[in-house]
Amino acid sequence: MKICKLFLYFCVVVTLSACHTENTNKKRLHQQLNSLEIKYHGRLGIAAINTNNGKRFDFNDQQRFPMTSTFKFMLVAAVLKKTNDNKLSLNKNITYSKKVIADAFWTPVTDKHIKTGMTIKALCKAAIQQSDNAAANLLINELGGTKAVNQFARSIGDKKFNLVRTEPNLNSAIPGDKRDTTTPLAMVDSMNKILLGKVLSKEHKELLTQWLIENKTGDNRIRAGVPKNWRMGDKTGTGAYGATNDIAILWPPHKKPIILVIYFTTTKQTAKSAENVIASATKLALERYEQQT
Repeated sequence: MKICKLFLYFCVVVTLSACHTENTNKKRLHQQLNSLEIKYHGRLGIAAINTNNGKRFDFNDQQRFPMTSTFKFMLVAAVLKKTNDNKLSLNKNITYSKKVIADAFWTPVTDKHIKTGMTIKALCKAAIQQSDNAAANLLINELGGTKAVNQFARSIGDKKFNLVRTEPNLNSAIPGDKRDTTTPLAMVDSMNKILLGKVLSKEHKELLTQWLIENKTGDNRIRAGVPKNWRMGDKTGTGAYGATNDIAILWPPHKKPIILVIYFTTTKQTAKSAENVIASATKLALERYEQQT
């Protein structure tokens, strides 16, 4: 009996000690992230899920942030879901005019195919890998408008995703404007469901994941803060008021993935994008991962 009591006492002490260490580490990390906000005169929002052990990390994760082009992840997922349900073909060819290109501002892929048009699959790839605005607008139109993207988000339990405008107007990122915003918590949960859950078929999950892995726009953001021996895929976003975003799936060696969402914005309209903030926040968040494992 005495041995059992001693063992229970030992377990309680160990548990309390672990909780104290956990809280201390979390507090220290929050202080470091606060320092980043002060240094760069902005506001950070972070949410992460470590699917290896189910643990989470959060920092301002329930605050709203401008999505900028990270919305394209949800858009393409909505398109893939529709093809999943046999309501749309990825091989359907979409034709468009020069005006579509001119109005979209950033069109590194679509401006090369005005004469022939592009398939829905090619538009999805361009929207993710090159953040092509015209590709995104064409896909929104094909779905039936921004409300259709929001409806898809609601169908998977995301009540915060709020796409109102199309490219490039959605990047205005005006402080306090709820249009075209979401929360880090909502986005990280949606990414988890879309990439690792049952929302999409295995084939379409693999397709979307591969496009994220081959993304060409994120070298100086989350990728810059991730160890070289990790695999990862991401979708970036940039807007006015220094809005600088990145959402990613990371694979540490021989472990299940981490879903990581980092948003940053300021109150100064002419502020430049702050990719180094995303890279620094990533390093801090992954230190938290190491502590948890």
